[in-house]
Amino acid sequence: MQKKFLAYTILFIFALGLLMLAGCASTPSPRFYTLSPMAGPESIGEAQPFSQGRTIGLGPVRFPDYLNRPGIITRTDDNTLQIAEFDHWAGSLKENFTLVMAENLGLLLERDKIVLYPYGMTLIPNIRIILAVTRFEGSLGGKIFLDAYWVIQEGPEKKEGVGQKFRISEPVNGSDYRSLAAAQSRAVERLCREIAKALQQPSSGASLSK
Repeated sequence: MQKKFLAYTILFIFALGLLMLAGCASTPSPRFYTLSPMAGPESIGEAQPFSQGRTIGLGPVRFPDYLNRPGIITRTDDNTLQIAEFDHWAGSLKENFTLVMAENLGLLLERDKIVLYPYGMTLIPNIRIILAVTRFEGSLGGKIFLDAYWVIQEGPEKKEGVGQKFRISEPVNGSDYRSLAAAQSRAVERLCREIAKALQQPSSGASLSK
C-alpha cells in the first residue's frame, strides 16, 4: 500500500512539473521597441540651416510620470490607461525621445551642433530649447497624441525668444505596437520641424547669426 501511494505521489509530481513547463513554454517573450529618427537629408524638404555653426542645447526635457515605465502605455478612454505586459520600450522613453529629437534637429539644422542637457562648463550653448511633454500616447489602430510646451532661450542671460504650445495627433496605421511606435516617431519629427522652423524665423532673436 505504501509503495502504491509513493508511486501515485511521484506521478502527481511529474504531471505537475509537466504542467509548469507547459505554462512556461506558452508565456510570450517580451518584445522591445524604440522611436526612430527621420529618414535623413532627403526628408528635410524646405528646412535650411539658419546659422554658421552655432551650438544649440536641448533640454531639460520633462516627461509625465505615468510614462516612466517599461510597458508601452495606451489609452482605452479619456480616464483609463493600459500598460502592455509583453510590449516594452527598449530603455527609457524619455531618453529615447530626447536622443531622437537631437538627431532630427541635427539633420534639420545641419550646420549647427546639438548638445544635450546637462551642459558642461566648457560648452555653453548659444541657444537652449526647453521642453515639457504633457501627453505622449494613444490607442492601437487609432491615433497617438503629442502635447508639449517648448521655449527657446538665447544668450548667457537666458532671454526667452519664442515659446509655443504644440498639440498634434498622428494616425496609427495598424493595430500593433510597431505601428504605434512608428506613429509616435512621426509625431516627434513634426515637433522637431516646428522648432526648427521657429529658429529660422527672422523675427526670432534665436534666428539671428552673430
